[in-house]
Amino acid sequence: MVYIEKDRCVNCQSCLRACSMGVFVPGETAPEIHPRRRCIQCMHCAAACPRKAISFEELPREAVYPPEREDPLERLITTRRSVRRYRKEPPARELLQHALDLANYAPSGKNQRAYRFTVVYGKPAVEKLRDLCLSLCAEHGEAPELNKLFSKGTDLLTCGAPCMIVAWSPEECLNPVLDPTVAMAELELLLVQAGLSTCWGGYLRQVSDRFPEIREALGLPGDCRVRCALMAGKAQGETYLRTVYRPPVEAVWLTEDGE
Repeated sequence: MVYIEKDRCVNCQSCLRACSMGVFVPGETAPEIHPRRRCIQCMHCAAACPRKAISFEELPREAVYPPEREDPLERLITTRRSVRRYRKEPPARELLQHALDLANYAPSGKNQRAYRFTVVYGKPAVEKLRDLCLSLCAEHGEAPELNKLFSKGTDLLTCGAPCMIVAWSPEECLNPVLDPTVAMAELELLLVQAGLSTCWGGYLRQVSDRFPEIREALGLPGDCRVRCALMAGKAQGETYLRTVYRPPVEAVWLTEDGE
């Protein structure tokens, strides 16, 4: 369970802005915990809190706030966070193209690299795609939470990002899902290293599977499907200050002697 150390809190409400689950609500001297919202322990709140005032019942403080990594690659991986508020200006096209070219070095089964990227560039283009998705969902009763929350000011599809990058591939290739996903993961780290913020767009992938009109709007050939989508841009109102806790992986080790 998450809680706030009120003797440390300065009520800046960074945790409210960072939490995607609505766990925190405004309070008189410090945010309060919503009694019915579920914490998924992403720890965005702890990463954003300037006073390290966020704690978790089952974790010691030194686990929640580990020392910063010295290795640049480790620091890049451990400080990457999903950002859901963006400035309106799109990233430079040259920056995006450079990152896309580098992501094409990602491993691919038999070096097929059968995936392709579509870049929905600029807020007008992103909003046009978003509105198409919302219209189709409303018409057919798909993912009703998207329109419900959008009417209250929350855009789960694009989060107001000025750029959406979509990876797609045909069904008839060696690794139709894995290869584009690996490439997108490498692309994300490259963009974060370049100073951008990102968030994976699971809803866009979900609704594109349901509606061919969305795939057509993205320029996909008829035998292709969206495999993953990534929002990208400069963050607005979210600043993550540090590395926070992740549990160690529970790996199974198979050796010759069975130990």
